[in-house]
Parts: sequence; C-alpha cells; structure tokens
Amino acid sequence: MTDAPIDLRDCALFRGNPFARRDDKALCQPRIVAALTWLLSHIQLRHLGIAVVCIAVVEAVFLANVLEAVLKGWVPFHVTAVTTLTTLIVSTPLVAISISTIFRLDGARKAYCEQAVLLDQRNSELDRAKSDLQARAIALEEERRKADAANRAKSEFLANMSHELRTPLNAILGFSEMLGQQDTLFGGISSQRTEEYAGAIHGSGKHLLLLVNDLLDLARIEAGRQELFPESVEVEALIGEVILSLLPQTTLRGQTVETCLAHSPESLIADPRAMHQIVLNLLSNALKYSDEDTTVRVEVSGDARGTTISVIDRGIGMTREEAEIVLTPFARLSAVHIASGDSCGLGLSIVKALIDLHGGTLMLESEKGVGTTARVFIPADIRAS
Repeated sequence: MTDAPIDLRDCALFRGNPFARRDDKALCQPRIVAALTWLLSHIQLRHLGIAVVCIAVVEAVFLANVLEAVLKGWVPFHVTAVTTLTTLIVSTPLVAISISTIFRLDGARKAYCEQAVLLDQRNSELDRAKSDLQARAIALEEERRKADAANRAKSEFLANMSHELRTPLNAILGFSEMLGQQDTLFGGISSQRTEEYAGAIHGSGKHLLLLVNDLLDLARIEAGRQELFPESVEVEALIGEVILSLLPQTTLRGQTVETCLAHSPESLIADPRAMHQIVLNLLSNALKYSDEDTTVRVEVSGDARGTTISVIDRGIGMTREEAEIVLTPFARLSAVHIASGDSCGLGLSIVKALIDLHGGTLMLESEKGVGTTARVFIPADIRAS
C-alpha cells in the first residue's frame, strides 16, 4: 500500500494553529517544513527578527520532542529538556541579531562621521569661495575706480592738450599773418616789428616743440618703451652743464645757482640723458617759481647705497596735498604757478617716471610761501632695482 500524497491545506497550520500536535509525527514534519516555507515567503524584512525567533521556538519544541522520544526514560524531567533547548536555540539568533545590529549601528555611525567630515570640507570650500568672491569684488571695485580715474584723466588730458597746443599755434598763425600784412596794416615794413614778431613766432614754436617732446617722452615711458643705458656720469660735469643751459634764464631774472659738492661722489652709474633731464627740470622749476634776484642751491651727497641730489629754493612753495598733486601730468596748482612760468605741467611727472626707472625715489619737502626742496635718490646699482 502506497502513501497518499499530503495536502498541506489539510494541515492545522493553515487553519490558524501551526503547532498543533498530531499522533502521526511523520506526517507533521513535512507540514512544519511547508509552514516554514510559507512563512518565509510572506514575512517582510522588518519582521525578520521576530520570524527568526519564532522559527527557533518551533525548532526547539521539535528537537525536544525528538529527544524525548529517543531518550525516553533517560531524562527525568521533560520540562528541563524543553526549557534548555529552547533557551539555547532562541538565544543564539537573538545574540546574532544583537551583534548584527551593533555592527550596523557602528557602520551607520562611521558613515555619519564621514558625512560630517565631508560636510565640514564642503563648508570650508564654500567659505574659501566666499572669501575669493569678496576679494574679487574688492579688486573689481578698485579696478573700476582706477578706470574711472583714468577716464577722468583722459578727459583732463584732452582738455589741457587742446589748450596747450592751440595757444602757441594761434600765436604762430597770428604773428605770421601780421608779418605778411605789415604793409597793409601798418603802412610799411618795420624791421623792429618784424624782429618782434619773428621772436614771438620762435618762442611759440619752441614752446610747442618742448610740449611735443614732453608728450613723446611721457608716452614712451608709460608704454614701457623707454630704455636706460647706464654708464658712469661725472656729477660735477652734469651739474655744470645744466647750470650753463639755464644761464639765459638766470641772467634775465638776476638769479644765481649755488652748488655744494663737498660730499658728492665723483661719478654715479645712471643714464646720462635721463639724469640731465631730471636735474634740468628740477632746477628749471626751482628758478621759475622763485623771485627775481634770489639764489637756488644744488647739493649732492653720496654713500655706499647711492647718490642724493637736492635742489633747494625759496620760492612760492606748496602745501603737502599740492606736493602730491604736482607729480601727476598737467598738474598746475594755482594761478600763481601758471603765471610763474610757461610749463604745461609734465616736467615733474616725467622726472618721477625717469627716477622710478632707475629704481630711485623723489621726495618733495615744501611749505607754502617758504620754498621747496626736491630730493632725488639714485641707488648705486640700478640693475638691482
């Protein structure tokens, strides 16, 4: 006689009592397996721990019954066997679940720490980016101010240039036209008048040439195309040449130039043409803004660091603010300065640019109504500058 197939639906497990006892233990075993299969296929992940405990309890009861049947009579207390097995089998998955939970919590803690470190790094990067943006904003604002200042300087430059060029050109055109129409205007040609007009034309042309030369010098320096050719320059010869070139101006106004070269070196290393232009402009300004029948003093001293040339006058002087403004192109501070000479205001800016090319410094010490001292320092080794 063959065994009939087992219908799991007839098992008491599917009628709400999975641990129902049957007399036929062999028949209950496949039913238990089927019940466990069904249970594992329907439970959710969050209920896995409960399911494992339930399976462990079922397994403990099953093994206790098996042991009771096999060791019948050997174990005096049935409850002790069941309790012991249940405790062992249930505690094992609980311990495993606890350890697994501890490892998971530790992994979560490490992940949280890594995320916290990453977040701190991102915050630091954001702070650096914010600082960079603020620095760039400040730099852009500074560049904007410089651009505005350059735009204003350009406008002032064009306005001054138009005036400075128009004035001598008008003089040249006017006097030349009067020379051509002397007979009509004055009823004859006068040699004295011709000489006066020719002198006025020559003076205007000379002023215009000086202006163009100054503009070309300044443009070449600002464009970085001004080259220096350093060589040994004799100090006494340099000062003497400059004083000689200004002799007509000093003679006309009854002025004198006094030199003090007692502590001067015999020579210095510099560009001869640039040094001549520096000293000429400073001494010319000192004579121009000083009264007639006055003395301008030139002092030269030197040491291992370099050479200092000082031009001292007792002229109209300047305030500290004016001493800073006068170094900018086309700077003529007041009507007194304009009336004191025919300069267009480029001399000191060219002087400062040439001194900067030598790596030197220009200092103006002035007091209104007392006078001005201009000190030029040229380092001993201009190549190191």
